[in-house]
Amino acid sequence: MSTNIIFVSIKEDGQKLRSFLHKRFLSLPLSMIHKWCRSGQLRVNSKRVKFNTVLRDMDKVRLPPFANNFKKEKIQRQFDAKILYEDQHLIAFDKPKNWSVQGGEKNILDDPNYSKLFPVHRIDAPTQGVVILAKTHNMAKKLSELFADRKIKKTYIAEVEKSQKKKKGIIISSLKIKEKTFSAKTIYLFLTNTIILLRPKTGRKHQLRRHLSEELKTPIIGEKRYGSSNKTTLHLLAYSLSFIHPESGKNLKIKAEIPKWLKRNCPSIA
Repeated sequence: MSTNIIFVSIKEDGQKLRSFLHKRFLSLPLSMIHKWCRSGQLRVNSKRVKFNTVLRDMDKVRLPPFANNFKKEKIQRQFDAKILYEDQHLIAFDKPKNWSVQGGEKNILDDPNYSKLFPVHRIDAPTQGVVILAKTHNMAKKLSELFADRKIKKTYIAEVEKSQKKKKGIIISSLKIKEKTFSAKTIYLFLTNTIILLRPKTGRKHQLRRHLSEELKTPIIGEKRYGSSNKTTLHLLAYSLSFIHPESGKNLKIKAEIPKWLKRNCPSIA
């Protein structure tokens, strides 16, 4: 039998693919599992699968031949971020730049301290600021529904390259994502000549970055994908999330810490 074929045991029945592989291959990062799923290198019963596929007893899991390289001690990650809010149901971090919520080399869930948390929304890896993770499946479902129903108010702040004559408005456009077209809506307000407050009313991939670059023609400082900045830090902050706690009914407004670039250019917000 090929060394890259493993079978699911009866004790592992019902586990999600990511949990199953994490236990079998201790140093395998979640980002690698994502990559194998996307590329089709990881299959269950000869079929392509997703990251959170539920496995059943005697399922046949095929992995790349080099998967055994990850049967080593667990890698200790260094996700060091301030906790902005925490209770028995959820935790909110002030995510540093270049850490991702799902996928990527620096992944919050690769840290053994946080691997049992459940992501309920995404912000781009280069974006700093508030990110929420659920502590239970039930809370993950409830928070995901709040995001889907747009009952969580998201506020971002960015520093852009050029000032605009129109200091406030609404951007409505169509964004093409993976060959599909989606409507996108963003409310904006300039706090200074180059500091802009943003409230996305939809949650499309890279929506704010594209709206500022493509619609307002003023890319965010540090924007390389939709601009040509030579700065190393993207000046985009997930500033706050406001919502009613699904369990306690408490009105929460979780705010990120103010980064240096924002303190310097908009002291009044600090």
